[in-house]
Amino acid sequence: MILMVKLKLKVGPKGQIVLPKIVRDKLGIK
Repeated sequence: MILMVKLKLKVGPKGQIVLPKIVRDKLGIK
């Protein structure tokens, strides 16, 4: 799951915003 999330993050800042808060919390993004 983490690898897939990283790929989504590389897509662009919009990907981060679309990611759920739970996923962002796991990555340590606040």
